[in-house]
Amino acid sequence: MNYKVRYIDEFENEWKKAAFIESEIKLNAGAKIVRSKFTGPAFLNKNAQVGPDADIGRYFGTNENSYIARSTIGNFCSFGARSAINPFNHPVDWLSINEFQYHPKSFDWIDEYNEMERLSRAGDMFARVEIGSDVWIGHNVNVMAGVTIGHGAIIAAGTIVTKDIPPYAIVGGVPGEVIRFRFDEAIVQKFLDTEWWTLSLRELSGLPFRDVEACLEKVASIKAEKRDSEA
Repeated sequence: MNYKVRYIDEFENEWKKAAFIESEIKLNAGAKIVRSKFTGPAFLNKNAQVGPDADIGRYFGTNENSYIARSTIGNFCSFGARSAINPFNHPVDWLSINEFQYHPKSFDWIDEYNEMERLSRAGDMFARVEIGSDVWIGHNVNVMAGVTIGHGAIIAAGTIVTKDIPPYAIVGGVPGEVIRFRFDEAIVQKFLDTEWWTLSLRELSGLPFRDVEACLEKVASIKAEKRDSEA
């Protein structure tokens, strides 16, 4: 199924019951979206926030009290509770770590705060995070600015990710390090070649999901048939 790309400027569920945007995006109580784009079904659990400046793929789910900003995220990703994707970093090599130097609204109820001259926030303060498809991020994970996480990766609970993660790696620790890979190199390459996550659920329906190699063969056949029909 082809889903419409939806840009949502701001929406917050202030009710105790779930709220829906166009029947595709479900937000539990307290969940919020800020200046972000969705390309299909998504679920935000209680008090989760997506945005600002997030680009979210199909069948995305994030658990309660999570925060996702300045990120591009692929299809079929699942994020755990209390995880933070690209939290804003304070400067460490300026006069101060405090926001008075660059943020015009942090204390905007204070006259002298409004009157002072400050620096504009520059692009280098907003490096993006890139996360592939089929990525599972556990509870209490922090993914820092500028990081790329490859397709199929798993990030263990409590990990702080400070550097790029290769596809299909299982990562844990502070800072995060590769523990092992989910599959051998040949199978990982087949995943990357077939890109099953680009198919619709109708096309994936009925596959033998527990048999990875059989699934990948069937995905390759589905894609070949699509190419032939479009030629």
